[in-house]
Amino acid sequence: MTNLIDKCAGCGNIGEAEICKVYSDPPRVWTRLLGCPMRSHSKSVGVEEKAFADPLKASKKRARGVR
Repeated sequence: MTNLIDKCAGCGNIGEAEICKVYSDPPRVWTRLLGCPMRSHSKSVGVEEKAFADPLKASKKRARGVR
């Protein structure tokens, strides 16, 4: 019995009987959460957050000549 989908291939959370160790219904997890949060075979591509730059501190640094 297998409860995996093709996107689960290569994951480290697959048991001996081709059953997911974490979720009982992986197809629902993939469609509902737009990917498995427990996947070990690929990493999701995230958006880098831009660091907050305080305008007052930035102007003081520019005045001192520090970048």
